[in-house]
Amino acid sequence: ATSAVASATAAAAAAQRERDAANANSAAVLRAARNGVAFVRAAMMANAAAATTTVAAATSAAADLARRCESAQTAADGARRDADVAIGERNALRAELAAAKAAAAAAATAAAASKKE
Repeated sequence: ATSAVASATAAAAAAQRERDAANANSAAVLRAARNGVAFVRAAMMANAAAATTTVAAATSAAADLARRCESAQTAADGARRDADVAIGERNALRAELAAAKAAAAAAATAAAASKKE
């Protein structure tokens, strides 16, 4: 009976050691899983931060481009107005030139007529 008790005690101790080893393995697996989740979470946060920075930079560049386009449009509108003014001045000078030519021709005709008399 004593040997049976000793044998049962040894078997119980062996079972306890196996249970402790299994618990230790489970704890190690759980720690590794938690570390893996933390690593993935940190990587995701870093990627999200990088994406946010990239989007902010792209938004800023787009706003700058929009401002430059608006400035170029304003300059083009001013140049168009200046060109319209220059065309108007050119047309006025052409009219003055035509009037001066007509006056010169009339004066030449009058001078020729007065010489004949």
